[in-house]
Amino acid sequence: MISTNPMFSSPYESSIQQLLRIDAQKKLKLQGEQSSLQTQKKALSDIGSKLTALNSLMTSFSESPNETIQPLSGTSTNPDAVSIISTSGLKNPGSYSVEVSQLAKADIVLSDAIAQTGTDFNATGLGSFEIAVGSDAPATISVDTTGLNNQEALQAIADGVNDQLGDKVNASVLTLGDGTSRLSFKGVETGEANRIQVTNQQGDFSGLNLANEFTPDQLNAKFTIDNVTFQRSSNIIDDAVEGLTFELNKTTGSTEQLKITRNIEEAQAKVEEFITKFNEANKIIRNKTFINGETGDRGPLQNERSIRNLSYGLRQVATLPVGSLAGSPVNSLSSIGIELQQDGTMSLGDPAALENALTENPQAIADLFSADDGIAASFQQKIDSYISDDTGIFKGIEEGIDRKMDRLDDRIENENEYLVRREEQLRAEFAELDQIINEGQRQFDSVLNFRSKIGI
Repeated sequence: MISTNPMFSSPYESSIQQLLRIDAQKKLKLQGEQSSLQTQKKALSDIGSKLTALNSLMTSFSESPNETIQPLSGTSTNPDAVSIISTSGLKNPGSYSVEVSQLAKADIVLSDAIAQTGTDFNATGLGSFEIAVGSDAPATISVDTTGLNNQEALQAIADGVNDQLGDKVNASVLTLGDGTSRLSFKGVETGEANRIQVTNQQGDFSGLNLANEFTPDQLNAKFTIDNVTFQRSSNIIDDAVEGLTFELNKTTGSTEQLKITRNIEEAQAKVEEFITKFNEANKIIRNKTFINGETGDRGPLQNERSIRNLSYGLRQVATLPVGSLAGSPVNSLSSIGIELQQDGTMSLGDPAALENALTENPQAIADLFSADDGIAASFQQKIDSYISDDTGIFKGIEEGIDRKMDRLDDRIENENEYLVRREEQLRAEFAELDQIINEGQRQFDSVLNFRSKIGI
């Protein structure tokens, strides 16, 4: 450390600072090495991010080929009545005739209209009843009605229901315009399975006359699919046709059609996304490991042969045919129009070949990527060998960099301590030199003074 504290100023300050700068060269060199290691670590992280993104996409190709290579999309002839939410679980195109005769409803329980200012519910000072939703055990609602008018008593009941059953029932007081109010219990969920039952009205609440607005038969959704009758407690239907989720929005006056078709554009987009992520990974590996023979410039990881080899390894995976698909017309990326250039970049050289394969033989492309020895599995195996948290090559390289940085931290700290001692030493030496010079000057001045006195 080079001091600039004014208390150390002396005629020799510039000389001291110059010597300290010379002595600090070793520390600066160590800091340069440390900065280089930090750059290497950042480069390793950047490559890891691109590989992780590619690996994640490959996982979707291997585990969900129907959604990536054979995605389906659906249309409804009347989406205002029946709308498609998801086709992700379907395996094949098809069509379904749907007719909706009744939507699922949330059950509602209402009291009679009650004068707000009356005192019908504080005769004994206590009222209670039991309320249950579906097959749940009933909850007991008990309210101290002492001194409450009807409006206050109704609100106290609503508060009690919301406190105990707020996740299943919305209780409120409906204020009418004629000085009366009605107590309302409305189910959070729809369907007969969530029917509200009020029983055992006692004390001041025996005259509430709470009654359900709908019969049990009116609560479920009722519809047909291809003339097969269904009932469900919800208007979102995800268990009538395996893999298809749709919503009933209103009753239909006629049969509507849900048509499921292959989504070729989405499948093409997924393949193009694979090409993009491959190129991003390849580019960053090359950028971090390059060497320019003319200028001597090099990437921060040029000395890491294993990482230089990774670019070659990924290109090899992209060019080799899938062994288990030998004999199939679709057994390599080149067979669906994907090409590798000399610089290692991937491109869709023949878009028509990909579109034709996705249209005519989507299962073959799904197999190309999702087979046990397919493109996705091969990429995953190669990438995992580098980025695995437990045994990946990157982990070993990063741990080696961390050890080097720890040693450099210790050496830099030692250099800091040395420079502090060195500064103290130099200042002491120059102070002693200054004292000698001053003493010599004093003696010289004394001699001159003596010679002047004797006339010499």
